[in-house]
Amino acid sequence: MDEQRRRPLKEISNTIVDWDSFSKDVLVVEGPRSDHKDRYKGELDVPTTEHLLDGMFSGEIEIIQLLSQDIIHTLPAVANILVDRWRLRKLLSNSNYRHSTRKVNKANIEIKPYDFNKAKITISQLDRIAFAILEEVKEVSIVLPRPVFYQFQQGFFQFQSPCIAYDGNIRFSITTISSFAHDMHLLLTSALYSLRSDYAVQSPPRIVESAIQHTPVSYGSEVVTEELELNKLQISFLIGENGSRIEHIKQMSFAVIKVLPIKNKLHTHDIRNPESVNQTLAITGYLLCVTRALAIIKAYLDLYRMNIKRKF
Repeated sequence: MDEQRRRPLKEISNTIVDWDSFSKDVLVVEGPRSDHKDRYKGELDVPTTEHLLDGMFSGEIEIIQLLSQDIIHTLPAVANILVDRWRLRKLLSNSNYRHSTRKVNKANIEIKPYDFNKAKITISQLDRIAFAILEEVKEVSIVLPRPVFYQFQQGFFQFQSPCIAYDGNIRFSITTISSFAHDMHLLLTSALYSLRSDYAVQSPPRIVESAIQHTPVSYGSEVVTEELELNKLQISFLIGENGSRIEHIKQMSFAVIKVLPIKNKLHTHDIRNPESVNQTLAITGYLLCVTRALAIIKAYLDLYRMNIKRKF
């Protein structure tokens, strides 16, 4: 009987593990000792999936990546959801994995520890594995930028799934996958979803990436101009500190936005009461660009009406 040294969990926890040869799905485990993975060729006795997940929470493994070619729906943006660690462990422990030396560079699903009882799952596309996870955990929390969470508190979304505000996020009870997918799509398509929790703009914004990939012909050939008459306080809010907000609107919409000067001379009463002074905002560009700019402006004005007085 040939003697083979069994690798301890710490040595093999950073290797690449996949489903059996009849599946398209791949589990990638990356860790600080991944430089040793080439040492193990062929098939070995690997730790069970629950041990891999436990190793991630104990710090031995940095991330678990799941890749599937069976894509059901592509999300408009990357979603970050929190799930119960133990329910996720139960789901993954029911799958049989074996060792593989195949390297995977891109994942549809990434799993990281969030706290002791929760795992943070980053999903870019809804595939068969994502559906299986959602069906198993039954309850998830979607991590949102603060502006989108404020919109939820003010009733701007009409969800099909039961949900509550919890710890700065939205907790959903999943009744059907289709209802939850609809609700998640509403959140991810919010004009303010590309903002970080501290109101900083992601670089580059996702909507700008998609726009760069197309020629201006896709926006239509007609150039239009829309004018909005707002009071001076609203205009100041839209401009933001050092022009940060209005610059963000321009980048996200690809429209030309100008604040027209006030025609009449301001009197002392007007200076003391800027809400009584009207000013015009001119938006020029292709029809799609102008429409997108108006949608983002409306979302910002919704925040203004909620008396959000935080600078960024």
